[in-house]
Order: sequence, then C-alpha cells, then structure tokens
Amino acid sequence: MKKFIIFFSMVILVVMGLFLIFLAIGWLPVEGIKQILISIQEQIIPTIIVGALLLGGGVYLVYLLVREIRYGLTISFRNPEGEVRVSFGAVEEFLKRLRFDEVREMKPELSITKKGLEINARLTLEPNINIPEATTRIQGTIREYVEGVLGIKNIASIKVFITKIAREREGAEITRP
Repeated sequence: MKKFIIFFSMVILVVMGLFLIFLAIGWLPVEGIKQILISIQEQIIPTIIVGALLLGGGVYLVYLLVREIRYGLTISFRNPEGEVRVSFGAVEEFLKRLRFDEVREMKPELSITKKGLEINARLTLEPNINIPEATTRIQGTIREYVEGVLGIKNIASIKVFITKIAREREGAEITRP
C-alpha cells in the first residue's frame, strides 16, 4: 500500500508539472481548461472524494518522510576497531521488545541533547502495581540494556510517562498489594 501511494503521488506530481508547463507555453487551450474546471465544480461529491483521497495521500507522504528522517538519525560511538553507528529506529525497536511484568505496552522515543541521549518511554501499565517501584526498575533495566547490550554510554536521562493504566484482563483476580 505504501509503495502504491508513493507511486500514485509521483504520477500526480508529474502530471501536474506537465500541465503547468503546457499551460505556460500555450499548448493547452485556456477555454477548454475553463470548461473542465466548471464540470468538475458541478460534480460536488466525486470532487470532494477525490480531493480527500489526494489530501490523505499527501499527509501520508509527509508522515513517511518525517518517520524516515527520524529513523535515519543515528547515535555513533567509537570502539577499538572503529566507529559504530546505531539508528534511532534500531534502538526504539530494541526497547519495544524489552518485557516487563508491569508493562502492557511501551512506546520509546529518542532524542539527542547536549548532555547526551534522552530516552522517553510512554507506558501502558498493568493494573494494581506499585508505580514508583516499577518505574525505578524499568528505568534501571532500560539503562542497563542500552549501555550493556547496545554499547551506548552517553545517556542523559530516561523519562517514563505513564499514559494509561490498563484494565484487568478477563478472568483475572484483583489482588491488593
């Protein structure tokens, strides 16, 4: 689907570019274009649908571009054999795969500051847990894995944002700590 939208958008851009060039050099009759625009204006529903699809495709292309730029950012460090570069995308995917009993879902985001790497983890927590203990353990584990497994030592901070506390799963007993 992604490739189709990119291809379709490129075709639309090429057609629009040719249209403007042909219009500017006089190869397209202005009166004919006026008639086409009037007939398009009279077909309200199809015009709105096509316009919405083109708008959606454009927004999706911008999203893909921003995501590609973000995942293209890298963290680099040197080891005795030479330079090592790790993409933000690789680190974020690595962090998503970490498993914690207290966490139902984690969405990590990375950024670079003057102080070093900032890791922001947005969490959906399981119900009925001790949040201070859980977040301390999660932050420590994230630091340990990023430093130990990925070899990235310059971590400025690890921030945890609890975005949601999940509901009890079907058939689960509620226990009090």
